[in-house]
Amino acid sequence: MAPVCQHYELKQPVVAGWKTEFWERASPVVAGDPQRPAEQERIAELEPLVGRRRRRRWIWRNRFDGGDVVPPPVSIPIRAM
Repeated sequence: MAPVCQHYELKQPVVAGWKTEFWERASPVVAGDPQRPAEQERIAELEPLVGRRRRRRWIWRNRFDGGDVVPPPVSIPIRAM
C-alpha cells in the first residue's frame, strides 16, 4: 500500500480507512439483497408485455405509416445469474 500512497500523495491511514469502509459497505451487496428475487419476478412478468407492446407498435407503424420493413425481434427473457 505504501507505493500507492506515495504515487498518489496520500497518507496511509486515509487509504486504510477507505479500504475498511469499502469492505463494510460491500458486504451487504456481496451477500445479496433479500428483495432481489421479488424484483426479478416482477421483471419476468413485465418482459413479455414489453415485447407485445413493441410488436403492436411496429404493426401499427407499418400498417398506417409505412415504417420499418423488418419486424422487431421477439422478446427473449433475460435471466439473472
